[in-house]
Amino acid sequence: MLGYIRSNVFVYSNGTGDRDFYTDRFRYDAEKKVYICPAGKELYFARNRTSKDKGILGYEYRNYDACASCQYKVQEKISA
Repeated sequence: MLGYIRSNVFVYSNGTGDRDFYTDRFRYDAEKKVYICPAGKELYFARNRTSKDKGILGYEYRNYDACASCQYKVQEKISA
């Protein structure tokens, strides 16, 4: 799962359509400088999302290992 957090703006949708994983369900841990997903996994800063004319648009946070073994991802595959 790729976490894309826009600067100071929450977008209430995602690529999966799963409301449990809308950006407002993620919380920021300022001490660790990570986002915590609804499954309780830490997402680490990956890069700034930028535009040549607008500068920084937002930030990407990722944890491919945690997302690959996510119980919610497995559950969706089984029920699909």
